Amino acid sequence: MTRWPDTPTAVVLAVHGSLHLEMYQDAEDLVSGHPQYARHFAVGEFFAVHPGTACTLKSSAGGLQVLAVTEPEPVPSGLLSFAEHGAVTQRVHRTLKEICAARVGGAR
Repeated sequence: MTRWPDTPTAVVLAVHGSLHLEMYQDAEDLVSGHPQYARHFAVGEFFAVHPGTACTLKSSAGGLQVLAVTEPEPVPSGLLSFAEHGAVTQRVHRTLKEICAARVGGAR
């Protein structure tokens, strides 16, 4: 397993195969291999990783994951308008439909 890179908040979605996640409370636990939390994720399951989280991820052979990462943004001065919320939701929906329609591996 390899250490998860330091990134902003990220969500990982298993699209093909499976994943094994281990999260560690501190660097000593990571070095000694004693995770505080461990779980397998099947196709269609996802998890979030927040900045500063020490974790490792191992994918099954031929596994495919989608990683969605957010960039830090300034705190908005108010709530999103209905139009802004709708635009973001539509963009996410289109992206997920494109991901689901993409072929994985060889031709079927």
